Amino acid sequence: MNLGGAMTPTKEQEQIVEMARQGGSLKVNAFAGTGKTTTLGLLAEAHPASRVLYLAFNKDIARDAGDKMGPKVTSQTMHSAAFRAMKPNRDRLNARMSGGWVADRFSLSEYRIAGKRVTAATQGSMVLQALSRFCNSSALAPTLKHVPGIRSVFDYVPEDMAGDVDAWREVSLRVLTAAQRLWEAQADRNSSVPITHDTYLKIWALSEPQIKTDLIMFDEAQDASPVFIDLLTKQNAPVVWVGDKHQQIYAWRGAVDALANVRADHEGFLTQSFRFGDNVSLVANALLDYLGESLPLSGVGGESESDTKAILCRTNAEAIAQFMAVDGAAELAGARELSYTLEQLEDLMNGKSRGAFSLFNSYTELVEHAESGAGRELKAIVKAVDRYGIESIRDKVSRSRRGQRDYKTTISTCHKAKGREWGSVEIAGDWPTEANGKPKLSDEEARLMYVAVTRAQRDLNIEAIEPWLKLVGVSDNEDDRDEKLEAIPEIQTDSPPETPKLEKPKKRASANAERQARFAENQKAMGRKPRKIWATDFEAQELRKHLEMLRSDIK
Repeated sequence: MNLGGAMTPTKEQEQIVEMARQGGSLKVNAFAGTGKTTTLGLLAEAHPASRVLYLAFNKDIARDAGDKMGPKVTSQTMHSAAFRAMKPNRDRLNARMSGGWVADRFSLSEYRIAGKRVTAATQGSMVLQALSRFCNSSALAPTLKHVPGIRSVFDYVPEDMAGDVDAWREVSLRVLTAAQRLWEAQADRNSSVPITHDTYLKIWALSEPQIKTDLIMFDEAQDASPVFIDLLTKQNAPVVWVGDKHQQIYAWRGAVDALANVRADHEGFLTQSFRFGDNVSLVANALLDYLGESLPLSGVGGESESDTKAILCRTNAEAIAQFMAVDGAAELAGARELSYTLEQLEDLMNGKSRGAFSLFNSYTELVEHAESGAGRELKAIVKAVDRYGIESIRDKVSRSRRGQRDYKTTISTCHKAKGREWGSVEIAGDWPTEANGKPKLSDEEARLMYVAVTRAQRDLNIEAIEPWLKLVGVSDNEDDRDEKLEAIPEIQTDSPPETPKLEKPKKRASANAERQARFAENQKAMGRKPRKIWATDFEAQELRKHLEMLRSDIK
């Protein structure tokens, strides 16, 4: 099969197409950069369904995917499908609610915990957060579990305040009561109370509608809102669930991995990345091994000539610091949200605490907190303020918001980098540590790091995160030719065997882990200290050519 004369499908793609021809539902596990959209286009054409609906989280992804798929595919977001069905009142939808508005309507009053103020407006904002969580859940009514925890409300929480569980529960019960009353008003079609896009989506989902289509393709299924999963599993039309469970980075806001929670008639895998080469796949595979993945990711790309560069940070504070250190113009992803944080920080410096810094009585107190083990994430922004001044930072961020669209350099958090790619990527070193300064890496952080490193098309700078990568078996030793030879992935001549249904293999060590073990044994046999293997993409390519030459000589 040929895709418009541009490329020939891989065997993995052909397997998925064959499954699609059989009809029914399907799960597609697609690693980073593996041609997911192209595969979905092929799948849609091969499936016996005459009408196919592609659902994405945002309009840009839906539009881009729609441009690449055939005429029988309609692309939209879940919210747009709900909007067409519900036809919500635009006046109610265009009205904006604030925490202060909610506090006034439901007579919320200030509350103190360990001497710290939880203002009425803050409680009002908690009500809005609780309703957002409820609307994105599969629950029938708001409950206490939808009320955000203290660390979800405040960016930085003193330990004495965090420890007063009873006082926080009192606040939470106040918030829940107001949330239940607000939801009752929002669900009333005759009410004039403002609603959100999540409101009409939830009301639509509770009505258990049947979407008029023959096949549904649901993208980014690893970070699905439970309300989406609940709605789609009740459809008569079969569903294709597509995603990468290792790119699940929004569990903290209630998203769940649909791929692990739904059943399908068939299951396929995409493991060949066309975005990057061996230098990126080696790091990615180490993280995948750490996360328990049994299938190796192979990098068959890495030839991009793009001159774009990104510095990806874990926190907003580090993103601001990196942004200020860049010479010349640069894009700051999420500049709008960051500008609000800067405004709140400047207010704190002027004696007014609010927003992200509402629990600090002064900027001095924030600086002291940043120097403690609990406030490590604030160190970068404090250092940037000391070096550049708050006004300079605010002005540069403001210029980025109003500036050009084709920046060569981008500063972004790892979360905001999801779905994007650059020719060259550098990962900043603002990752978690123990109280003694030693690096630590949870599964959640490992998934975020996997997302970050796989944004690189060609060059990947991991110098700043080497302490964390050592936890997953990655090192930068390059002084032994045998190491570099062992680092070369085995040449793949076939994808997994073709079968009517592709079953996921039993748990085994990945190809990279097996190479690591063989190399360690060889080092031990030679009386050397075992070391981890590493090679750049260029070195791996050159050494592969050398191996192929030796093999041809043997033949």
